[in-house]
Amino acid sequence: MTKGVLLAIVGLFLLGTVGTGYYFVFGTAQEEVRHRIYKRSTAHIEGTIRTIERYQIQYIQAKGDDEKSAIASFVLREAQNIRASDLPADLATFVTTLKTNAKSTTSKGTLQ
Repeated sequence: MTKGVLLAIVGLFLLGTVGTGYYFVFGTAQEEVRHRIYKRSTAHIEGTIRTIERYQIQYIQAKGDDEKSAIASFVLREAQNIRASDLPADLATFVTTLKTNAKSTTSKGTLQ
């Protein structure tokens, strides 16, 4: 009976080790695929669009240049998570304008 318990414990340990090894070898690749699929999903795209729309409203309502600059950086960061073709026309124009403004202020040395 003691040998059987010992074999069972060793067997479970080996199964756990193999499972962990499998995750480290193949699990990261599976997570990468799941992440890519999620980024192309309707839920992700619509969520990103809603976020950019909220930032657009905040940008329009912003009072100072510092506030607008901060919001613009948030918009540009969010816009990196979505293809430009997935954006509605008005948001695509808004993002393009912010990118152009960011490039022009960077070339002047005022934006860090």
